[in-house]
Amino acid sequence: MKERVLSSSSFLTTAVAELPEGRVFALDGQTFIGVAIQIFNIAVICIILYKLLYKPASDILSARTKRIQDRLDALAQKEEEAQALLLEYKEKLTGADEECQLMISKARHEAEDEARRIIAEAEEEAERIKENAALAMERERQMLHREAKDHVIELSVLLAEKALKDSVSPERQDKKFEESLRELGVASWQD
Repeated sequence: MKERVLSSSSFLTTAVAELPEGRVFALDGQTFIGVAIQIFNIAVICIILYKLLYKPASDILSARTKRIQDRLDALAQKEEEAQALLLEYKEKLTGADEECQLMISKARHEAEDEARRIIAEAEEEAERIKENAALAMERERQMLHREAKDHVIELSVLLAEKALKDSVSPERQDKKFEESLRELGVASWQD
């Protein structure tokens, strides 16, 4: 590496020594020819690079742009389809809401009808229970009436026995007997 630096520095010193006095570099015919050749070389290299690199890179970028655009178009189409499906589902949902409201209304009416029917049956059942209770009460009243009558008869008999026992002492029996005979005797004589 040192050798290169030394050789290039020696080249520069010899080139500077060859220049005419008072000029930094020489503008002579050979310099113009050298510059023209370099410009020509640069133009050729640019054309070659354009053909080899720019055109294929441009083609690759345009193909990529086309793929991206195709994807964007496909996405836009899918978005339109999704919007259409969303509208369709919203319509179906609205229809389902209406149908649900109709079903709820119908169920409410059926429930009201069923409630009325159950209430009517309950009222009929209550009326039957009242009638059965009234019949049972009437039977019970009649039975109590009979039992009370039987008790009254028993009590009457007991009271009558007691009254007869009290009123019929042996002396009194004799007296009653005589009275009865007299009445019979009078009655038999009169007959």
